Amino acid sequence: MTDDTPQKARERSRRYPFIPLSKALDRAQELKDANGLHAARAQNVVAAWGYSEKSSGGRQTIAALIMYGILSDFGSGQDRKLQLTEIAQRFLIDKRPEVRADAIRKMALEPEVMNVLWNAWGSPPPSKNECLSQLVFDYGFTENAASEMLDIYKQNVDFAQLTKSSSEDSRSESTTEGNAGSSSFGAETSGQPAKKVSDPFEDILMGMFSKKPAPPIKKDSKPESDVKVIQDGKKLQVIAKDLDLEGVQKLRELLGKYEEILKIL
Repeated sequence: MTDDTPQKARERSRRYPFIPLSKALDRAQELKDANGLHAARAQNVVAAWGYSEKSSGGRQTIAALIMYGILSDFGSGQDRKLQLTEIAQRFLIDKRPEVRADAIRKMALEPEVMNVLWNAWGSPPPSKNECLSQLVFDYGFTENAASEMLDIYKQNVDFAQLTKSSSEDSRSESTTEGNAGSSSFGAETSGQPAKKVSDPFEDILMGMFSKKPAPPIKKDSKPESDVKVIQDGKKLQVIAKDLDLEGVQKLRELLGKYEEILKIL
């Protein structure tokens, strides 16, 4: 086991993957070596990394891999299982450089916080002091978490070889699919402005990063649907009305993401 165990005492801060993508992919390889491509219970997953079942480092590693889109899970309690995602399996098995590079780029921008900061900062990011100030005052990080997040951001950008030209398509795809950051994550910074999100449901997803209720869904040709999600600690308040089938499916997906958050709180 390496030295990626998080600090025991940590102030509440914005959620972020506490290890960089390169280390997360090392964990994915270790999991594949131990369990193949099969689903495994959480206690067996953390054991493959050298953690005890109740280790906070193991739980946070699982959370980080889920944020990168490397792991997916299903079930709950003792029946909860985790499995390498399709993109993670492709990265681990397919040795073509262009396939692996594309997978790395997508996984690097999968965490909500990475996508928001990439759209705001690009590469290279602003000065260290400017970045830390923005993370603390605009995005709600604690000072320690801001320093860690900035270091992870730089490592991920370098590892994925993200540049304005090489990742423009990835940024556009992420925005279209609803992964790009919106103003609900934090105030606009002096860097590159975040792109306008084309999927209105993205605003609801951003509720995961705030205790403020997410804005309602707006649709042009259908009756206005209203969905609000308020997170307060380990409790959620969900208010929904006028949802069509698509809205119900998206709400189910959203609640699944909240479930992952509540599991690690």
